[in-house]
Amino acid sequence: MSVPSPTARGRRRRRDEGLPGFEEYLAESGNALFRLAVVLSSDVRAGEDLYQETLDRLARHWGTLDNPSAWARRVMHNLAVDRHRSRRARLTEVPSTDAAEPPDVASGDPLEAAELRPLLLAALRDLSDAQRLVVALRYLEDRS
Repeated sequence: MSVPSPTARGRRRRRDEGLPGFEEYLAESGNALFRLAVVLSSDVRAGEDLYQETLDRLARHWGTLDNPSAWARRVMHNLAVDRHRSRRARLTEVPSTDAAEPPDVASGDPLEAAELRPLLLAALRDLSDAQRLVVALRYLEDRS
């Protein structure tokens, strides 16, 4: 019968213990981080990937962080900038709008708001990374 090495026992012990406080942090801040990821990437699927990568890195450094929210936002921003830089510049097709005026969101009609969503996401894609970060921090994180 072989005896597991000390490092294997240590790894197993850490995995079994979990990350104290991490699940509570996710329950409290997970939705806000996900919204920020979607805005920074301007696409829901890319936002999911960005969110998952951020959580992975956050979990790896969980015990050493003083301010996990600030650290996670910074990591998420850095990842978004890296992904943007790595993509090649490509031509995008701009959808033509046959409507004379954009839908009125203030009317409270959810269908009109749904029609406006692609236009807003396209406008966010046109912003630079720094401008998109400012919009995200101002309107999603309620920063000044």
